[in-house]
Amino acid sequence: MPKALKIFLIVFVSLALLGGGCFYAVSRFVDEIGPDLAQKGKKAKEEGEIWGKAHTQQQSLIEGIRRANTCSSELDILCLVEQKIFLKVSLEYSKPSPKFCDGVPKITEIWETTTWRSKRCSELAPDHLQICNNIIEAVQADCEERSAKSAK
Repeated sequence: MPKALKIFLIVFVSLALLGGGCFYAVSRFVDEIGPDLAQKGKKAKEEGEIWGKAHTQQQSLIEGIRRANTCSSELDILCLVEQKIFLKVSLEYSKPSPKFCDGVPKITEIWETTTWRSKRCSELAPDHLQICNNIIEAVQADCEERSAKSAK
């Protein structure tokens, strides 16, 4: 058997085993956190709807940032997902705040998004910039949705 073929087979089998191991690890992780994540997501939606109906967009943003800052770190993915869901839903149900969406770029505008998020998070959560960056996308999504609805 040629040496190049042996090397190819060794690399191919190694990558297949590594890929299979990664797939197994991810599936086990999802199996274990899936039910908990679904329950927390449902709770965050319910809380976001109740909060949003009683508050403005600006108040919802501040509450969303406050809640996200309670996450243990920017690596606490479950907590950040839960808080992003809360913020998204609360913004959806909240009363409009004057000029809330002024200057908010579309999510597809990468450079403007990076600059805007950095500036807003420096104002809202200077001690938790990464956590803020992880959830503030909900503001952009809400502003885009409201803009699209008003354009119709």
